[in-house]
Amino acid sequence: MTQARIETKIASYLTKIESGSKLSKAECDEYLRELARYECWNSFNKLIQTIIFEPGSKQERLYYYIWLASVQYSHLDDIQSCIITCQNILEKFELNYAEFRRDVLHKIIGLENWEDEAKILYNCYKLFRRSGDIIKTLERLTLLYEKKCPHDELLAESFDELLKFDEYNIKALKYFKLVFTQQNDWVSVANILKKILHAGKEQEKYRIAHELATVFVYHEANYKEAIDVLNKFCKNSPLETSNLYYEAYYRLGDFESCIMVLGELRKKTSSTREKNLITNRLGHLYLKTGQIKKAVEMFEQVLGVDPHFFEAYEMLVNIAIDQKNWRYLLKTLNLLKARIRSASLREGIETLSVQLEGTLDA
Repeated sequence: MTQARIETKIASYLTKIESGSKLSKAECDEYLRELARYECWNSFNKLIQTIIFEPGSKQERLYYYIWLASVQYSHLDDIQSCIITCQNILEKFELNYAEFRRDVLHKIIGLENWEDEAKILYNCYKLFRRSGDIIKTLERLTLLYEKKCPHDELLAESFDELLKFDEYNIKALKYFKLVFTQQNDWVSVANILKKILHAGKEQEKYRIAHELATVFVYHEANYKEAIDVLNKFCKNSPLETSNLYYEAYYRLGDFESCIMVLGELRKKTSSTREKNLITNRLGHLYLKTGQIKKAVEMFEQVLGVDPHFFEAYEMLVNIAIDQKNWRYLLKTLNLLKARIRSASLREGIETLSVQLEGTLDA
């Protein structure tokens, strides 16, 4: 077709449009295609703006809105005008998130234009009528800003908005738990973990409760609340909680409860070495609670398993001196002498033993 014929054809379209003649949908579509084909964008815009504001079915009007937004995006490279058209679509048509994304957004920008999708959704999410659709849009935005078109500030802003609409949104809570952990803001970490514990999956509750108790014990010095969390959520937990219980009770000065915890742990421990270390700790706890006889029994059990466990000898020597039990001290020194390799140390113990024997015989 020659340039003259093209101009004549376009002129006839424009004359009919400007005359205000009623056009059928088929005519509208034909004229719009031709105007787009020859890039007569001012005339295209005038015609399509006339169509979308005329009375007609919602389906038809939505069809032309999408066409307008597609031209603005793909042909005019005008993302801002495209965003405004998308906002108009959400204001005039009751679309949910899935409908908007499937029937509008993908038709306008395609499937993998992540950055432009994020721009449109960011500027449109508040126009959805139902909070559930706002939540889904914000969740999509967090995915885009985290993985498809990374943007730390907008990611944090989107998660923050998400929590305004869904206080217990697990994805948002886990994000802020990580952020607050990196900032050493343990009060905020604890508050987030409480919310996750309240709303999270049942199979995750043991792990979350364990993590919360850990924060209480090691970062907040909130030992009573740590014990409450462990008692309430971790009674049947497959995770080992003895150390947390022990630390919480120990820091509260509740040594009797520490003894109870270690006693249960010793029963469950199969390793001889680990069991012996627990027995040694029990000896120290019995000593703290004034149960001297029990403490001596524990340290003697330790030496029965490992005759070279010199800390146990040291504790027994100290107990014997405190109790002025010189015969027991002599007995312990003689046992210790047999285990020491250093000749000079053996000689020193031998000298002390002889002096003790002389004192006892006198």
